[in-house]
Amino acid sequence: VVFEGTLTSQGKPLADRQITLLLNSANYLSATTDAQGRFQGKLKIPYIYVSRMEAQALYYPQDTDSGHYLGASSQAIQLAILFYQAKVSLQAEQPAYPGKNTAVTGSFDYGTDPVPSGRTAQLYLDDVLQSQVNAIGAFSQTIGLDPKIELGAHQVVAVAAADGRYAPSTAIASLQVTRALPVLDLNLPRVSFIPGWT
Repeated sequence: VVFEGTLTSQGKPLADRQITLLLNSANYLSATTDAQGRFQGKLKIPYIYVSRMEAQALYYPQDTDSGHYLGASSQAIQLAILFYQAKVSLQAEQPAYPGKNTAVTGSFDYGTDPVPSGRTAQLYLDDVLQSQVNAIGAFSQTIGLDPKIELGAHQVVAVAAADGRYAPSTAIASLQVTRALPVLDLNLPRVSFIPGWT
């Protein structure tokens, strides 16, 4: 983003002064005024995935200017930030059993945004990395559960890290781990033989 501005005092330009450009209230870069008090430069937007950022120019007196001039700041300018996003859906097979494999399915939907040529996502089970999957479209992955895994609710998380203009994407699914309930089917014979009866 190209920026430009002027620094004056009582209508007169202030030359050879350093101007600090703030981005979201933090020092980001600096520029120096010319003989006419003008300054300019290029602001490279960082990979911060927020819809808006605020830019502002700041001058504060240094060296011989200290005690002679007051500090000054420009009006804040709102910048609309554009980036690509993916909506992620994630489902885990229910229920899951200790020591068995369970299926996890999901999809990445980029809507009208360009679909990247290659992107990966990590699958985590309770913050432990299980595998990597293709983050371009639909996917299906099998996760092996530890035989000693605790019973109850667990979380499966799919995370596609930020990649250039593509914002990070995350989806969470609940996984219910239980033990299989055995069923004992007992059949009694319809005819009984009792010893000693005639």
